[in-house]
Amino acid sequence: MTGFIDGIYGKGDDEFPAETKIRYDKFITAHLASDIIHAPGVGICERLERQ
Repeated sequence: MTGFIDGIYGKGDDEFPAETKIRYDKFITAHLASDIIHAPGVGICERLERQ
């Protein structure tokens, strides 16, 4: 079994803005409800973008 969550954070520069993405394994919905998946993802993105 692979991991459910993979994070990508791009710090940004003059050409591209900072960007945070959370990628989920396609099988995560078999284990967790969508609202439970969404809430931590938003929190992680917000924290990374503040750094």
